[in-house]
Amino acid sequence: MTITQLRVFVQIAETGSFTKAGQALNMTQPAVSHAISALESELGIKLIIRERRNGVRLTDTGGKILVHIREVLKGIEKAEQLAAAERGLEQGTIHIGTFPAASAYFIPKLISMFKKRYPKLELVLHEGTVNEVKEWLRSRVIDVGITLFPTEDMEYLPLKKDKMAVVLRNDHPLCSCESITLKDLDRQPMIICDGGYESPFIDMFKEAGSVLTAAFTVYNVNTSISMIK
Repeated sequence: MTITQLRVFVQIAETGSFTKAGQALNMTQPAVSHAISALESELGIKLIIRERRNGVRLTDTGGKILVHIREVLKGIEKAEQLAAAERGLEQGTIHIGTFPAASAYFIPKLISMFKKRYPKLELVLHEGTVNEVKEWLRSRVIDVGITLFPTEDMEYLPLKKDKMAVVLRNDHPLCSCESITLKDLDRQPMIICDGGYESPFIDMFKEAGSVLTAAFTVYNVNTSISMIK
């Protein structure tokens, strides 16, 4: 079992294609196929299934093994980074998972800081919903993720604490209130921004004994503001 074989397997799993995996690793398709065949032969099991209609998919066992192989490769990468640091060279790749709103707020500053301090470090961004970021963390797709609330089964570091706000038209009855609770929003027709962080709000409404009623669902925050106006 070689590092190349493991990297080929992960690339195929992530791209869903032998061709794309080869392009990402600068390998020919026959070389990619040979690497997978050798890996499957050594393990004595089938990892990948090729289908005419659906392309490439992992077997059930292949999916389970993928998590461990990612962990092995990250361990190798950490070792390479430590060796590089010992030589006075900070290098390597850091995969960061984030949702759209956090991307706009945190990522530009983060990239700017990293490029100045660690010019040889590469940052790879994975953008999705909060739940996807958590799943990427569990499956070792990313090294670090930005989410909304602390998760008990993961280590976390608070980045920012902010207040919750609801946006209303000037003529809305609730505008005269000094503060608004989730109870006040029970069954109120709302414009929900499905921009990657919707699930925590649904859970918050349930805990408050309120019903979150989505009259419209949009993906972009600016769209929701325009619709409210």
